[in-house]
Amino acid sequence: MKKSSTAHQKKESLFERFVPNRSGIIIAFTAVLLNIVMWFLMYFFAKPDDYPLPLHYNIYQGIDLVDVWSRLYLIPIIGAAIIIINYALSTVIYKKDVFIASFLNITSVLVQVILVIALLWIFNLQKTLF
Repeated sequence: MKKSSTAHQKKESLFERFVPNRSGIIIAFTAVLLNIVMWFLMYFFAKPDDYPLPLHYNIYQGIDLVDVWSRLYLIPIIGAAIIIINYALSTVIYKKDVFIASFLNITSVLVQVILVIALLWIFNLQKTLF
């Protein structure tokens, strides 16, 4: 009696599905670490204030967005959403195309670096003005 070919296939665990390779998890961990750095920056440097704060600076027009301090929390929230979406997409795409899955994970890290720099610039802008 022949066994079907599916009986010989190794069942994939939940951990193996979400962590397809070691480099992917290292890249995702780096993105999460950078996002945690943003949350620490928010905790130590974002102070509640009644006055509107400059939130965006443009080299052509100067300050072009002034709003309440709580809008600063959008930066790490958007970063966390990008990590979650990119990592979820990369785990789904990994079996079909390893390059695209790796590209999504690396993009998450690059976006986090850009967001950390933007947050530092905003804090620097507030320090120099007030």
